[in-house]
Amino acid sequence: MNDQSPIRFVAGGLNKVRLQNILSHAIDDCTRVRAAVAYATYQNRDLFEACKAAHKPLIYYGRYDAGLPVALEVLEWFLKEKSPNLQCRLVPDDLHAKVIWWEGVGVYIGSANLTVKAWGGGIEAGLYVTHEEMVERGLDSELENFFDVVHERSHELTDEVYDHLKAYRDSFQRKDSERASLAASTLFGNGRKLPVGNGLDFYTQKKDTQKVKAERFAKEWNDTLQKMRDLGERLNLPANRPDWIAEDVPAGVQADQFLHAFYYDQVRSGASYPYDTFHARNKGRVAQAVDDAIAWWKAAEYDHGHEQVTIYQWSPLIRKHLERTALASMNETEFCLVMSRVDAVRDHATKQSNLDIGLPDVTQAKDDKVEAFTKHLFTLRSADGKTPVETIRYVLYGGTKSDLAARLWEATRSPIWKIPHLGVSSLGEMVGWAMPDVFPPRNMRSSKALRALGYEVDVHL
Repeated sequence: MNDQSPIRFVAGGLNKVRLQNILSHAIDDCTRVRAAVAYATYQNRDLFEACKAAHKPLIYYGRYDAGLPVALEVLEWFLKEKSPNLQCRLVPDDLHAKVIWWEGVGVYIGSANLTVKAWGGGIEAGLYVTHEEMVERGLDSELENFFDVVHERSHELTDEVYDHLKAYRDSFQRKDSERASLAASTLFGNGRKLPVGNGLDFYTQKKDTQKVKAERFAKEWNDTLQKMRDLGERLNLPANRPDWIAEDVPAGVQADQFLHAFYYDQVRSGASYPYDTFHARNKGRVAQAVDDAIAWWKAAEYDHGHEQVTIYQWSPLIRKHLERTALASMNETEFCLVMSRVDAVRDHATKQSNLDIGLPDVTQAKDDKVEAFTKHLFTLRSADGKTPVETIRYVLYGGTKSDLAARLWEATRSPIWKIPHLGVSSLGEMVGWAMPDVFPPRNMRSSKALRALGYEVDVHL
């Protein structure tokens, strides 16, 4: 078939219809690329590099299992790019598809992985269907559903996932016996960072509602975490860092305050915050929206007094008092001092009834309400008798850093740890102030600001 055919058989060297040629013709006119291809090697980055060069948003879905189907060098490439235009997501165990969708132009569905052999001399077969033919036959809606399911079962590539896979590969490469190979596979299973996939049969089964919610929360936490890390590292570059921010300010703190300033200066319109309107405008141009916002941040032609106070006064104070040893002996005065400088706590305090926090039922100044609320919060206990300080200590230091999302969820749901009025937004922000080099501070405002920039994030933290 010729290049004008609505459907083409793609068999590479067998019929001279090659994926490289389809890529070169489709990349300029497409709006976005979504690719669900199980295996990828570093030697064939044609698709990734083409998207980068053409400034086209890409979401790549690869497979995650003990066979390392996506080469570590590919994962490292995505992490180093730190571009909102170039997303890598991993599907545990189940993904075997080979689908590349140049949205608005056409789709390839076949057998070719993203490897040199598959795109070169291997015997592969597939079909390329143009956008017009897809719409006429209703295949576009089928593709949307396919990618919705793949996305729901996928997880954002994070530093933790990469580090685990690298440690696993290194241990495997040092061994060559069958026994050692089995030991390496056991190591993968014991240390895996993503849940085990269970196939689409499992996808249609009913699951425990709370378990589903916990899994979704952990997934959203980890997905957004890497976005904020990448953003923080970009903001910390001399070319992007405003003159009023010192180079030793943690990148995570810079990301938080950048999002704070953007949300309250750029997104706010009077008394409303139309972040979904911004999202609709920016979702197809995330990279440009981020570039524009960073340029605005760098110029510093806005009132950044609050951000300066947070960075140079509040952040060091909170970090000092949330250290493991300091938490062990924290008293009421220290607790109130810290809580009164956590934005999510301050925001929650202003929404409380004066009578509920021991104040006269007349209009109160914000700082007075915050002070009264933090004192009230200090007296509260979980159903199991835990104090707020014990719950905070459990979230921060009650396990490994990679399991922190699970502890956050438990701290706001379990009768052992749940403290009234101490929600996931407040705790999530405190995690960042305590460990900004690992976890950028984040709360619901962070998620709303990211969404306003066009990122696909859920707003429930």
